[in-house]
Amino acid sequence: MTVLWAKELAQYDIRVAAVAPGFTATEMVMSLRDEVKNKFPKQRAAPEISRALGNFVRGSLPAEK
Repeated sequence: MTVLWAKELAQYDIRVAAVAPGFTATEMVMSLRDEVKNKFPKQRAAPEISRALGNFVRGSLPAEK
């Protein structure tokens, strides 16, 4: 879907990016029961990364063409 939107919006000089970190340590995820958490390979969640990625997605780095 990201590639489709990037192609559609390129003519308007709009960039499209996607981030898919998977199982992330948010308040909601951490409230899951242990039996659910244990189904993930490393049995732990990645740290919350949305703030760090916000700067990247807002255009601090140019997108490749």
